[in-house]
Amino acid sequence: MVKSITSVAYPDTNEGEITEEETKDRIPEVITDGINEGPNGEDPTENWLRKEAKRLGLNSEKYASGGALYFYSPEFTSSSELVARSNIKCKVQKGGHIFYKVWG
Repeated sequence: MVKSITSVAYPDTNEGEITEEETKDRIPEVITDGINEGPNGEDPTENWLRKEAKRLGLNSEKYASGGALYFYSPEFTSSSELVARSNIKCKVQKGGHIFYKVWG
């Protein structure tokens, strides 16, 4: 069962619950990951960044512990800002956003 924002915000009610079939192909995986893992105290961005740091041979504690602190959408970011962000060593793109913890 995928939870709606309403059911996550008001966990003592069943209001707003929807079935997985109702949301299939309509909700990006990045959002359902956050909805499903967030209430359990998990941050999906931490897992994504940890895997990427390991792949790059970087210190996963530095680049992933606690999850992403920042994100941006390349589609809506100026070219000068994209150039500035090109030096971010450990970043992960999910959907239309890029997540990272450390600038540089």
